Amino acid sequence: MYFLGNLPRLVGPLLVPSRFPEIVAQSVGGLRTHTLRLAERQEEGKGTTTFRFEPERPLAWQAGQHLLYTLPHERPDKKGTRRFFTIASPPHERQVQVTTRTAEPRSSFKQALLALGPGDPVSVRGPFGIFTVRDPGRPYVFIAGGVGSTPIHSILLDLDHRRLSIDATLFYANSTPDFVFKPELDAVAKRHEGFGIDYVVSPRRVSADDLKAAPQFDRDPLFYITGSPGLVGHYYGLLRRMGITRRRIRRDVLVGY
Repeated sequence: MYFLGNLPRLVGPLLVPSRFPEIVAQSVGGLRTHTLRLAERQEEGKGTTTFRFEPERPLAWQAGQHLLYTLPHERPDKKGTRRFFTIASPPHERQVQVTTRTAEPRSSFKQALLALGPGDPVSVRGPFGIFTVRDPGRPYVFIAGGVGSTPIHSILLDLDHRRLSIDATLFYANSTPDFVFKPELDAVAKRHEGFGIDYVVSPRRVSADDLKAAPQFDRDPLFYITGSPGLVGHYYGLLRRMGITRRRIRRDVLVGY
């Protein structure tokens, strides 16, 4: 997944000056360069591929963060040779997982990514990002669209691995019933009574009534929205019209491929 990285995107609404020290503190990893080597590739469904990379040296991250990938290749298009991708795997797995759309038409970067063979290197910087869960004991409402589910996947598997209770509802929207990570997410839901999933297939959209029906809604939850600019903008606007304050909303925006 490629994001409007952690510079203009470091925030919930936009950059909040009062949180600047916190943002800097959580982003110092961006000064570090690492080499990853492709371990395996797996097709997740129509037009979606998972790549698993092995770091040459230990790489620590928080669930929900992302890395900046550099992949030099011949005749790069105008989008260039660098992309931000969420780390879709939880930290305990140690391998770095990228799950992204690979359907046609593909950017030159995606073509180069698909051309990687086992053991081929990729340079990354990071990790970046504050789209993380800092208070696991608080209730949450997650809204994810398509492969925008990658940070939520990492967060939920991390909480589950740490044997922490999950008090959350996930609204997972997709254009088809082919939801990436569905078996893993369903398994987490079976293990956690307080966690529920609403799979939303287009043309249905999550409504204000749907959000209000979430068991966490009346208990001051944080709202995490991740996906395309259109999806994030729509649900951010909906939450604001419902009276949810900016400080209770976190956004992670998918901006291109």
